[in-house]
Amino acid sequence: MKIKNIIILILLTIIGYGSLQSQTVIGVLDKKAYNIGDRIEFTFKVPFDSKSQTLILNKSNSDSLELQNTIIDTIIENNKQYLRYKQYYTSFISGKRNIGDGVFVKVGNSEDKYFAVLPTEIEILEYPIDTNKIEIKDIKPILEEKFSFKEILPIIYVLLAIILIGVGVYFLIWYMKKRKLNIETPEIIKEEPQIPPHIKALQSLEDLSKKKLSEQNLQKQYYTEMTEIIWVYLEERFRIFASEMTSSDILSQVKLNNSISQNNYSLLEKIFTTSDLVKFAKYETNQMIDKNTLLDAKEFVINTKEEIESNESDK
Repeated sequence: MKIKNIIILILLTIIGYGSLQSQTVIGVLDKKAYNIGDRIEFTFKVPFDSKSQTLILNKSNSDSLELQNTIIDTIIENNKQYLRYKQYYTSFISGKRNIGDGVFVKVGNSEDKYFAVLPTEIEILEYPIDTNKIEIKDIKPILEEKFSFKEILPIIYVLLAIILIGVGVYFLIWYMKKRKLNIETPEIIKEEPQIPPHIKALQSLEDLSKKKLSEQNLQKQYYTEMTEIIWVYLEERFRIFASEMTSSDILSQVKLNNSISQNNYSLLEKIFTTSDLVKFAKYETNQMIDKNTLLDAKEFVINTKEEIESNESDK
């Protein structure tokens, strides 16, 4: 058989690659005999070359031998570098056949060097069948499938669901009739009338007076609450956001408002000046000054209030 493999390799070389320089490599099998369908592992290696190396298969797959996969890696043996090719075959037909015939490795782009793989013979074994142990039995008739409760479970579930829905609809209709539910027009919620800003401010100033903070020598708290009342009034009446401004900024905005007269501006300026002196400069006042400042605040609110026409309410 070795002589036959050598003759085949020589013929291939003369016919297809007569002008090429080729070298042979020997493949290694994991074993020599395999059962049908076993994985056949065939390994061969070629010296590593810096040029590109291309694997060429001149034999296509067949029912008798089929290439499943090829894995290529680099190994070093005896201080030399090789490319190792692992090929995995399988066969589903018993008999002897060659592994590796028609497998070449081409080196470089120019067709001047090849490595030819020498074929290796393997044997695919048949599964042993002992005919003496085979028992021939009569053909049995077709069995009738037994009734199973699981087959009708989906139908039962659907019927139960329909019954439950029907019962639910019945009790819903009964409940609606009993309660005599009617769709009613939603009740219109009347908005409570807004308290005018000047009314709120005057009430707050009156409440401040009743606290008698001046009599308790709590001037700083007294003037702080008074200015906050004025700030709220200016915001609601004139949209001047006084709480976010200094006194000078507030007075600048007030001066630009044409609806506030010079006299009312002077009242507000006097209130803020006294308040700032008490809060920030520790200015000492007396009950007379405190009372007059409160009266100035009330006068400013009254003088600048929004005039609302009184309409007779509908009967």
